[in-house]
Amino acid sequence: MTPRRSIVVEVLSPFGDPQIFWEIHHNALNQFNDILITVVDLDRPAAKSRLFYDGIRFNWREVIEDDAETGCTRKMAVRLKPKADGKPSTVNDASDEDTGYIGEIRLPWYGLGAPKDRGTTRIVEEGARRRCCAAPGKWPDRR
Repeated sequence: MTPRRSIVVEVLSPFGDPQIFWEIHHNALNQFNDILITVVDLDRPAAKSRLFYDGIRFNWREVIEDDAETGCTRKMAVRLKPKADGKPSTVNDASDEDTGYIGEIRLPWYGLGAPKDRGTTRIVEEGARRRCCAAPGKWPDRR
C-alpha cells in the first residue's frame, strides 16, 4: 500500500531573516501545500498573542506565488516507482505494496521572497513567448 505521507521540505530563508521560512508538502498524488512560518523569540510580546503558538505563526493564507514579471511559475510532478515485480504502482490501492515515488518541484525564486536586487534570472523573449533563463547571480562571495 502506498504510504499516505507527504514529503515535507523546509525552505529556510537565505534572504536575511532566519525567523521566516516556508514549509512545503508534496505527496504521491501530486498534491502540493505550502505554509509560511514565522518564529519569534518567546520573550517578545507578539509571541504571547493569539497570532502565535509558542512563538510560532503558521501563515496558512500565504502562498508561494508565481512571478508574473518573469513568467516563472510554480510546477510539480510525481512519478511512482515500479513495484518489485516490475508492474506499475498504484496510489492508495490496499491490495498492493508500492516502492515509493519521485517528486519534483519548481518554485519561483521571487515567490519564495528573494530580494529583487539579488535576481538570478533573466527574461528571454521568443516571439510571443517569454521564458526564464539563468543569469549571473548577485549574491555576495562567501569564501
